[in-house]
Amino acid sequence: MYNTCFWTLVDKGGMTPKEAEKRLAGTFKKDKHELLYGFDMNYNNELEIFKKGSVLVRDKVLVDVVDSQDAVVKREKIVVSIKHCDIIRDKFWQEHPEILRGKETRSERKRREMEENTERGVVGPKSGSDPA
Repeated sequence: MYNTCFWTLVDKGGMTPKEAEKRLAGTFKKDKHELLYGFDMNYNNELEIFKKGSVLVRDKVLVDVVDSQDAVVKREKIVVSIKHCDIIRDKFWQEHPEILRGKETRSERKRREMEENTERGVVGPKSGSDPA
C-alpha cells in the first residue's frame, strides 16, 4: 500500500520522491486509504500485482513426452512461474515449502524417487547394476 501511495503522490500529485516519502512518514493504513481516495482510487480494487508485487517460483508440472518406444508418457518438468500473491501469510509457504527447505540433495531426490516408484509399483534397477 505504501508503494501505491508513494507513486500516486509522485505521478498524480506532482511530488518529488523525497516529498512523497516525507508525506507518508508515520501514516497508517487508514491514512493511506484516504490519500488514495482523494485521487479517486480504491486500494481494494487494485490488481494483485500492484498490491502484492511479484515473486518468481519454480513449479513442477507434468508434461506429455514421447519415449524411445514412441509411447506418450508423463514427465515432471520444472517451470518458472510469476505469482502475484501475499508471501507474508502461511498459505504461500504451505504451497511452496521447498523454498524454505532449500534445494533437494541428490540422496533426498533418489530416496523420494524410490518411494514414488514403489508407490506406483515400478521396480528399480537390479542389485549391482546401478552405475553410480
